[in-house]
Amino acid sequence: MSNEFKIRWIVNAVRLGKRGKRRLNLGFCEKNSKVAFVAILGINNFVENLKSFVIREVYVNIECEDGEYCWNLECPHNRATAETLRKYVGKKCDSTRFRKISEELQEIGEHFVSTIDWSKDAQIFFDKPPLILSYKKREKTK
Repeated sequence: MSNEFKIRWIVNAVRLGKRGKRRLNLGFCEKNSKVAFVAILGINNFVENLKSFVIREVYVNIECEDGEYCWNLECPHNRATAETLRKYVGKKCDSTRFRKISEELQEIGEHFVSTIDWSKDAQIFFDKPPLILSYKKREKTK
């Protein structure tokens, strides 16, 4: 017997950087109302944009079927590692940085979770991202 949990997306929630070439869609899991999935959108990134239309629910038996791709590291069903999410964290990301990214995503998610109506089968779209994040460029080490 498995439990089904809805995934609700906030589309175009965050603009990354001053120029805003990259944007985040956030997928919240009904199990604990935390950010479970992200889609990082660049210019013409069709596949990432599809996630918010395709990933609509997760099934949890003993394990979550998508637990290795989940950003909520506090969920007991999470199996994600920096290796499984390498596409988002980069090749050289260690476990400390991986945890920090997860924490930052959960903090960002707190801005949006109150807008989700779990009883409706819908997404929330923003024409312009309400949240803008700018990070300092990391200095290259020699």
